[in-house]
Amino acid sequence: MEVVYKIHPITDYQEWAQHFLSVKKSHLSQSWFYGDAKFKSHGWKLMRGAIVENDRPIALIQVWYKTFLFLKLARLSYGPLWIVEQPTLNQTQGAFRAIKQAWCLKTLCVLSLAPNLDNIPDYQSLLASLGFYRRKSNAYESGWVDLKQPVPVLRSKLRQNWRNQLNASEKKELIFSVSRDEADFKWIIACFEQFRKEKNFYGHSVALLKALYHASFDVHTIRVAIVSHGTERVAGMIMACYGTTSVPLTIWTNQNGRSLNAGNFLLWNSVLYAKNEGIELFDLGWIGTVKFKTGLPHERYQMVGEYYAF
Repeated sequence: MEVVYKIHPITDYQEWAQHFLSVKKSHLSQSWFYGDAKFKSHGWKLMRGAIVENDRPIALIQVWYKTFLFLKLARLSYGPLWIVEQPTLNQTQGAFRAIKQAWCLKTLCVLSLAPNLDNIPDYQSLLASLGFYRRKSNAYESGWVDLKQPVPVLRSKLRQNWRNQLNASEKKELIFSVSRDEADFKWIIACFEQFRKEKNFYGHSVALLKALYHASFDVHTIRVAIVSHGTERVAGMIMACYGTTSVPLTIWTNQNGRSLNAGNFLLWNSVLYAKNEGIELFDLGWIGTVKFKTGLPHERYQMVGEYYAF
């Protein structure tokens, strides 16, 4: 029997959510509210769908695109999300062949993509054989913290110096809280913008962060984690929760907070908060040049890189 791979468009959120909650390892950029936020903040149009293998859904895909004259520029960011836990090479090949057929010059489209594939030779060869061209760029690196582990086990696996700093912070009368209030969101955005100016880096688009906050609904939410020392707020973080996964988007600590190891206190308590909320995986976010977060016990992963196709 011939195996056929196609993309079945999805416009209904409930149909999408049913599949999304079955994905074991999901990425924020493939979540429903991230797509909505990209549209509201930067004007990208959306195409969502399920990649089916003989009518059986095996992956979810969210592509955003803009049209320039007669040509579409499309972007697939860390997708597709695999509904099947461990796709075979044949399934991976079939899925990416369907993706390329949907967004190519025959459909008046140029596709830029960061495939949701590990950086291993098999996947590099597979993409090359299908006509995907690799761009020169650093491969995305992050790590998964498995929150299904008991808290004592998680704590015992903290890197030694990181745990020592956490122990010290817990003696400093710090207070951890989580908020969804807009006033607190505006506060952390102001801190982030000031920090960005001081350190001369870009980070996440503020327009996108604001759009994510206002697009929150159902299992897709933006929360603000705050660490206070007395009446002073010394650290804060924007945390995105989507399905069974959570990821920190920005982490800010002031000078007093750094002397109190408030960053360790913030991150550890955010992990505990996510676990108590029923989140199963805590994605560290980009760790290529940010080693602080790697003090948490994690399964490191590196994506296959950036590609394009015609």
